Amino acid sequence: MVLLGIFFFRVPIVPFPDAMLPMPLWELAGNWLAMGTIPMGAATVLFLRVFPLQKGRKGLWKRAGILCPCAVCCVFLIFHIALWVSAVMI
Repeated sequence: MVLLGIFFFRVPIVPFPDAMLPMPLWELAGNWLAMGTIPMGAATVLFLRVFPLQKGRKGLWKRAGILCPCAVCCVFLIFHIALWVSAVMI
């Protein structure tokens, strides 16, 4: 949630100004969310295999709550892939 907030509010702080490619904190947050897709997906799959959820409305809400962070990371990964493809096509 913190990384998502940093990305959407576009925090302009540059944590490493002397770097070769200085990036604002909001760009770093987007990169961290995109890189977190694989571990977040693996953790979600393992959790759903180990703890089967109940059927019905209660189980549906729990499943949605567990899948939501993984979905956010996947959206950022797709966004970054689209940016890379568009940069290569130009």
